[in-house]
Amino acid sequence: MSRPTSRPTLETVLDRRRRGGGPIRRLTDADAGARRTGDEGRRPFTSLSGWLTGILASVAAVGGILVAVVALPPLLDCRSRAEHGLYAGETFGACASDGIAARRRLLEDRVKRVVLRSGQ
Repeated sequence: MSRPTSRPTLETVLDRRRRGGGPIRRLTDADAGARRTGDEGRRPFTSLSGWLTGILASVAAVGGILVAVVALPPLLDCRSRAEHGLYAGETFGACASDGIAARRRLLEDRVKRVVLRSGQ
């Protein structure tokens, strides 16, 4: 099989990047990028609050989903069991903590299996 001739070589790609001829923007040189694009008045990345807000929102979304997957099913199960009657001496809190601990162990075991099989 022959190689396609229209595909650029590594040397041509690196040379183009060094000359700045592509749509590549250097984040360390904001003024040069603004001069090239005509945005002299705006400076990118002047405040970290946007980045911080985005990161915190992402962490909150992942954490919320994780809590909903791990904690919500045992809580709903214990609530339905409490309506029909718990075992003697069992409380709603003990039922919920046992269920959440079991779901957490199951999630950890699944993650371990995925990580261990990832090298195969």
